Formats: sequence, C-alpha cells, structure tokens
Amino acid sequence: MAFPLLFGMIATMSALAVLLWGLPQALAEDVEAIEVPLELSEGTWMNVSVHRERVVFDLLGDIWEVSLSGGDARQLTSGPAWDGQPRFSPDGKFIAYVSDRGGSEQIWIMDDDGEEPQPLTGDPDARITSPIWDPDGPYIIAQRRLADSSSVATE
Repeated sequence: MAFPLLFGMIATMSALAVLLWGLPQALAEDVEAIEVPLELSEGTWMNVSVHRERVVFDLLGDIWEVSLSGGDARQLTSGPAWDGQPRFSPDGKFIAYVSDRGGSEQIWIMDDDGEEPQPLTGDPDARITSPIWDPDGPYIIAQRRLADSSSVATE
C-alpha cells in the first residue's frame, strides 16, 4: 500500500509546484513553505548503484547512501534541484549523477561522501543523462538528447 500513497504524494507535490509556479510574484511571496517529515521504508522508480558495502540511490529527487547490510540512509544531495541516476566510479571514490541544478539535466560528479559537487557537462542545447562509468574509470558514457522548446526529446 506504500506505493499508491507515495505516488499520490509525488503527484500532489508536483501539482502544487505547478500551481505555485503560475502564481503572480506578489502572491507567491505570501506562500509559506511547509516542511513535511517523511519516514520511508521503501520506494519505487529508483536508480541504485553498489560499490563493495555501500549503496547509493535516488529517491524523491535527492541522492542517498546506505550500507549494503542496511540501516539508516544518509542524504548526499538536497535542495530544489532534481538529482538522480547515481553511479559509483569503479574505485568508489566518486559518484556521477544527473542534476538539473544548472537549469537543465546534465552530468555532475561529487566525492563519494557527497562533497564537492561539480558539473561535468554543460550542454545548453541538450539534456545529458544516464551516466555509466567506463570499467577502467577515466570515462563516463552518457545519453545526449536534444530537446525543442516544448521539452519533448527530439533525438
């Protein structure tokens, strides 16, 4: 039963974001943010990467880390950007991921502890997604999708 509830929460949050986006600036300033604590034990539509005894995954637009043996997850990214598709480097020292914090989906890299996030790509004409590390580590392979003004992928 957690999946329909989770889906409903995401749909409601998305609808609220669209609603707030369309508000005139004067009205939007009067909207107060509400923090909603969530305690989740499962998720869906998640991307997962494992390196030795560590697991990184995305959930609700942020990247998290947990031990392979279980326990509490630790949040590696947060904020308004949508972060996802995390992938450990072959040596486990870095995590490649997709983020829209620069305005469109691009590949970012951070240290394995979530520190030092930096963009790897910055293509103004395309979305760069689905990072995969070369098994030897020096390269990342990704998907480049051109998008027209309606945000529908064209390539």
